Amino acid sequence: MTFDPRAALTVQQNETLNEFISKLPEDLTPNQRAFCDEACCLRYLRARDWDVKKSMKMLNNSLKWRDTYKPEAILAKDLEEEASSGKVYQQGTDKLGRPVVYMTPARNTSTQYDKGVKLLIYTMEKAVASMPEGQEQLIWFIDFKGYSSKHSIPINVAKETIDILSNQYPERLGACFFIDTPAIF
Repeated sequence: MTFDPRAALTVQQNETLNEFISKLPEDLTPNQRAFCDEACCLRYLRARDWDVKKSMKMLNNSLKWRDTYKPEAILAKDLEEEASSGKVYQQGTDKLGRPVVYMTPARNTSTQYDKGVKLLIYTMEKAVASMPEGQEQLIWFIDFKGYSSKHSIPINVAKETIDILSNQYPERLGACFFIDTPAIF
């Protein structure tokens, strides 16, 4: 059975999606066009409460970000040292078939924050790519066991991380669970 992202939409939502799709730039590259499928357009619309103008602005910003950052070109071999810490990785799925991403901040010992951000993006891209047709969300488990302030990342890196997760991967988070959260949270 083929997944139909329109199946649960109201008449108004279908019309809004059609309007949104009609406003996609005509000069999209093949990669951008593949990225902007109906399911993607719906995620951006939902993320901005079905406001076409705000959703289009968000999508255009994501297309620019993807064109600049090139997340599809990040290679595992370039992140081996960063990934070997086990501070973030994707493994398995939950009962609903959503990929599960694990983060263990206590394992963050690197000061190469740009590589840490790339590892996060690589993990997100691989988790999204592993989703079966019709699955759009993933689950996060953040385990703070052993965490202390020495494992903290600079505030600008934390802000960049939040920006990437919320604006470049809208509507992808199904749930996030915090384990052994320290009192500072």
